Amino acid sequence: MRGGGVGPVEPAQGKCFAALPPGGAVIICELVLDDDERGPAPAALMGFNMLVETRSGHNCTYAEYRGWLADAGFGPVEVLPLDAAGANAALVARKPD
Repeated sequence: MRGGGVGPVEPAQGKCFAALPPGGAVIICELVLDDDERGPAPAALMGFNMLVETRSGHNCTYAEYRGWLADAGFGPVEVLPLDAAGANAALVARKPD
């Protein structure tokens, strides 16, 4: 859902929304920053890595994902904590019925 820039590739959320049937869900597994952008450490380190590898390196916060998904028309975002090497959360958003 993200490109190499500041935020996700915004048309992707709209395309997901359009492709899903009512009640369908999009699931994003990612290293997500807390809204204060201070952690957790693996997500902050991913942000640093993105800064090294891209022009406008930035890792995204829960609030940013919620906003982008809401703008695409999705309902409330459920956050499922994960303990994985490449993701600390799964964000689940459903298309309203």
